[in-house]
Amino acid sequence: MKKFTVKKGKHDFCPVDSINISNPWLKSIRWEVIFSESCRYTLPGEDQEDWNKGGGISFSLFSNTKNSVMWAWRYKPGIEKIQLCAYWHKDGIAHYAETESDFPFSVNPGDAVTIGIRKAGKDWFVDFRAADGMFQKPVTARGTPIRPIGLWFGGNNPAPQEMSIFINKK
Repeated sequence: MKKFTVKKGKHDFCPVDSINISNPWLKSIRWEVIFSESCRYTLPGEDQEDWNKGGGISFSLFSNTKNSVMWAWRYKPGIEKIQLCAYWHKDGIAHYAETESDFPFSVNPGDAVTIGIRKAGKDWFVDFRAADGMFQKPVTARGTPIRPIGLWFGGNNPAPQEMSIFINKK
């Protein structure tokens, strides 16, 4: 597994990694992901609820926030778990599975989760699978993958500490 780390005070995880999406017929991407214990973090107030961006694909050459599909994660101190959800942009509007009446999928730091983004018919789906179960969410994003989206910490705040995530692309 490859280790990706965000430094305290930063947003970008390093190394920057990309998915080979030069194939316009790309229909699925899968990752095995393990969030290290260092991913337990605390932010002030409502910022704790912000979603951090995981991997994904953009259907726009210059923007991740116009038309895209990806997965998102955050640490939830009250339950001491990492929460995961589908995250996408359609016509410049952000959507999270949580705001679409779906509950986030949760895993313990240190546990492996398989995350997939796949196309079925005209729609894309985001899937999460772990020992405790699975979740899949159809998203309304449509398009041809143009470029990858990498890991990013935070909404308003940068990482409060150094954190590492281990990822194996399948």
